[in-house]
Amino acid sequence: MIYINGVEHHNPDTPEEIRDALLGLADDERQIIISRPTTGQRKIYAIQTHSDGKQEIEQSPIEILRPNAAGDECLISGEIGATCPNHYQNVDEDPHDGDVSCVSSDADSLEEDLYNLPPHSEGSGAINYVKVYIVCKATGAPSQPSAYVHIKTNGGECNGIFETLTTGYATYSYQWDKNPPTSAAWTWDEIDALQIGVGCRKPAAGETTRCTQVYVEIGYVGSGIEKIYPGHPDLTGGGETSLHSHAGGGGLSKHMDSGTYTITLSKLWEAVPFNSTFPSVPMVVVCLQDVEGGKKSGQKDATTTGFDITGEALGDCDWIAREEGYE
Repeated sequence: MIYINGVEHHNPDTPEEIRDALLGLADDERQIIISRPTTGQRKIYAIQTHSDGKQEIEQSPIEILRPNAAGDECLISGEIGATCPNHYQNVDEDPHDGDVSCVSSDADSLEEDLYNLPPHSEGSGAINYVKVYIVCKATGAPSQPSAYVHIKTNGGECNGIFETLTTGYATYSYQWDKNPPTSAAWTWDEIDALQIGVGCRKPAAGETTRCTQVYVEIGYVGSGIEKIYPGHPDLTGGGETSLHSHAGGGGLSKHMDSGTYTITLSKLWEAVPFNSTFPSVPMVVVCLQDVEGGKKSGQKDATTTGFDITGEALGDCDWIAREEGYE
């Protein structure tokens, strides 16, 4: 889904549809767009028009890895689909298949699975974060937290937040900016050795926790690799569109700032400060991390030092501010 200033505009599925959606926008709307594909991936797109009429679309690079083999633990007692040690086959689909295949627990005590991953194939350079997603539900009204993200790295096991689930499948996640056992930046060798999984127990007496999908997103600094799309008829002289990422900021001279603000007052305005002062009032885009869909966010009253934000649901809301002329 693409939002501009919190307003829903398009729901493209393929790179070509994203390209066409962006090129179809008015000139004053093409500076920065935030997209949250239905897979849960977060990507930021910026479109620039050059003096020769060519346009390019920049993409913040991520790589998604999904389970492909059993890991060191297969301790979750229930499943629909493959039995231990092959529980990974119940959580590797994209998109997830709900109750067709999943792991499940109605146990009083915590149970955990770990799954191995294929080696990375796209990412390079410095790693910004590792974010693990689980898609889970409770079969009935929960009375206690019952699921959490679970990983193993450098010989140690680490957990995310203990989540109280809804009765419909929803996405939960936990992010590590540094490798937790080392407190240092992640390395690609550590990514290749990483195991991801889920921990769970019963959500309430007589009910079951079910988890149908587990995957990891690695955000990294782009290497400058470029993907060229065919010329678009709306571009001057036939032109071409490039979807690519720039290494190390790409020598940008204008100011850009971004962050995540946790909305605590539904449908009320809250003040958000920028991390640093802009020389002029920037364009601001906000995007609510609404995994169930349908909830919107908005911003107003931007100044050189901050802006006001609102959302139809509580939780994290991504924002990005960009000075005019940023390229």
